[in-house]
Amino acid sequence: MADDIQADDPQQPATTPVPPQPTVSTEGADAAVAAGEGDGVEYKVPGFASMEETTDRKAAAPMDRFYEVHVPVWAELGRVEMPLGELMKLDEGSVIRLDRPVSDPVDLVSQGVKLASGEVVVIDDCFAVRIKEMAKSK
Repeated sequence: MADDIQADDPQQPATTPVPPQPTVSTEGADAAVAAGEGDGVEYKVPGFASMEETTDRKAAAPMDRFYEVHVPVWAELGRVEMPLGELMKLDEGSVIRLDRPVSDPVDLVSQGVKLASGEVVVIDDCFAVRIKEMAKSK
């Protein structure tokens, strides 16, 4: 059917021939494979040692190796959505009203995931959050 399409026919798009796809030999790691017809490109399939699953808990990677990984955590007081024009007019002294009442807890968030909620406190002249509730896992 596609052979019937004529490039001169304005109603039908011209067809473009599809180049041949490389073939892969699975006979071994050192088997050379030719790609296409006469283009001279050859490549080899790498040989990897097979990995067997282990049920030995001592061989499994311990989770405590991740305990020293640092991730950003922030406290979210609230949010507001505003037109870009209003945002561009903000200057020193501007006040933005957020969507969260003062009595509501703030959220502790990491990588976009809510971890907990709590109340804002002050420790040594720095803001801190006292956790009141841990977020439920999904």
